[in-house]
Amino acid sequence: MLLLGAIAMVAGGALKFRAFPDLDGDVIEARILLPQGTPLARTEAVVARVRSALDRVDAELSRHQPGGEALVRNVTIHYGKNIDAYESGPHVATIGVDLLEAERRAVTIDEMLARWRAETGRGPDVIGLK
Repeated sequence: MLLLGAIAMVAGGALKFRAFPDLDGDVIEARILLPQGTPLARTEAVVARVRSALDRVDAELSRHQPGGEALVRNVTIHYGKNIDAYESGPHVATIGVDLLEAERRAVTIDEMLARWRAETGRGPDVIGLK
């Protein structure tokens, strides 16, 4: 048997297999970019809006967890940091979210992100929100 990436060549043809299944992660981030020159107070207001949307999604989805266990374990906010922006300053921020372990969650990370995006919406002066 000859291994070529994710395909094993066998005498009767090719047998497709996956060495490792896709695993759901336990960390999500919101990376915020506002126009240069935006004061920190405005960035803080955008962060508060995004954080509030996260809290609403967490409250809604946690009700469906066994025992009502909260999905969000820890939230970290970094001002002046956004690795997608390739710049720093008071106009960028990153919100890091540690979630309940995937094995214990009743919701996937993709579902959580989709709900967070929908709940957050788009601000008029936000250049980027990933």
